[in-house]
Order: sequence, then structure tokens, then C-alpha cells
Amino acid sequence: MRFAFRLFSYVLWATCTLLLLVPDPRLLFDPRDAGEAVRGYEHLLMFSVLTIILLLAHPKRSMRMWACVLIVYGVLTEVLQIVIPYRTFQGIDILEDTLGVLIGLGTCVLLTGLPRAP
Repeated sequence: MRFAFRLFSYVLWATCTLLLLVPDPRLLFDPRDAGEAVRGYEHLLMFSVLTIILLLAHPKRSMRMWACVLIVYGVLTEVLQIVIPYRTFQGIDILEDTLGVLIGLGTCVLLTGLPRAP
């Protein structure tokens, strides 16, 4: 069961990477939506869920380590969007990514108790 959950966490991470780095992720779901301005809290929700799943799938890993990895991941994917057509670098997305990681950490602490040792 633990292997399946870890595998799911990696598939989720790969899916997030795909959504963050394709020119227009809405084309993956419904091509009719392409070009419409959609601005919500996608990054906040994505990074919250990703943080929760990764922390629960890897209970022996440090929460601090995962937080640092995911924040750097968020910054890197945002910087990479500079060179991807139809994508732009937006500082607000980095803020949403970081807040999403913090919300995910807080949720895990509430679900599992005290944080693990670093």
C-alpha cells in the first residue's frame, strides 16, 4: 500500500509539472477554453495538495526538506515559463506556490500531530 501511495505522489508531481510547463494547460482538457482569461488560485491549490500528498507518502522524510524542495520547484517552474510560448513569469504565482506549501505543511501537522525531526 505504501508503494502505491508513493507512486501516486510521483504521478501527481509529474502531472503538476506538465500543467505548469505546457504552453496552455487548458488545451489538455477542453480546447474551446483556450485563450480565455482564467485567474484563480490554481497554484495555491496545486501546491497545497502536492505538499500534503508528498508528506503523507514519505513520512520518514523531513517536512522542512519537502518544503524547501517544493518552494524551489515552484520558483524553477515559474522561471522556466519565461521561455515557454504563451506563458509568462508572474511573481504572484511564486507567492501562491509558497503559500500552498505552507498550507499543506499546516494541514499535515494538524492531520498527523507534531512535525517530524529535520
